[in-house]
Amino acid sequence: MAEKRKIMKSGIQQFILLCMLLVVAPGIYGQEKADSLILQGIRFHDAHKYRKAIEAYKQALEIEPDSPTALYELSLSLLETKDYPSVIQYSDRLIALNNEHSPLAYNLKGSSLNYLKRTEEAIEVYIEGINKYDNIALLHFNLAIAYFTQKDFEKARDTFVEAIFLDPQYAGSHLNLARTMVNLDRWPEALLCFYYFLLLENDTQRGIIAYESILEQLDITTANMDLFRLKTEEFLEKARGLKELKIMSGFWSDFYIPFFETAYEKGLLEDLCYYISLYFNKDANNWGKKNEARLDHFTSWLENWQ
Repeated sequence: MAEKRKIMKSGIQQFILLCMLLVVAPGIYGQEKADSLILQGIRFHDAHKYRKAIEAYKQALEIEPDSPTALYELSLSLLETKDYPSVIQYSDRLIALNNEHSPLAYNLKGSSLNYLKRTEEAIEVYIEGINKYDNIALLHFNLAIAYFTQKDFEKARDTFVEAIFLDPQYAGSHLNLARTMVNLDRWPEALLCFYYFLLLENDTQRGIIAYESILEQLDITTANMDLFRLKTEEFLEKARGLKELKIMSGFWSDFYIPFFETAYEKGLLEDLCYYISLYFNKDANNWGKKNEARLDHFTSWLENWQ
């Protein structure tokens, strides 16, 4: 009798386990299917096949409607196709989930509103995002871009500075801060931004524009590296004087000037001039090929500064 009861108990346990598997298995399969579709969508996106990526993400959302990854990746692909209303729609769903993807969703929604020329709404979205996620540099950067679009250059300046404090290595913040200072007719500050930008990005079309802006302001019309170095030293000495006179203060005297002062004190100013000129000046490029050890030393110092 005891043996029979034991067999019955074992059978009941197996039945319960089977029922649990029948309930859980479809969920596991569904999750795996959704993940597979998301990966497929990412591959399509990376191959610039955005329509196919969108289709894959939407299929994933049919299985997992609240998948934050699917919502985020879908919004990215929709942004590439310039379907801004849909980006806003899916970004709102992502924001409502209130998870690690939400700060990114604020950026996507704000950018879409900006592209739709609804800049005032974009600003409200960025500010809402910053109030929740104050340490996300890209939110501050995009808010500054929106202020710049509105030609509110003082707010743009202050907000780009906030973005740089959060992420000093993001080149775009330095470049756009330079553009902002040009619009405020503050060329000394703009030049410091252009120089620093080129230390982060010296091999792009944006870099060419920044480099030519420096040459124009330093009144250099020849590809003479000795003249460029000399004019750079003269400008930095002038900037130090403006700092001492408290004409140039705040972020510039606390961030940019100490950096260039340190480079000068360590005898690295010549290396700095050649480094930012490598892709724009033939003599600088030849110098770089002959002085790889010096360039390596300079870039190592640059990476470890502060």
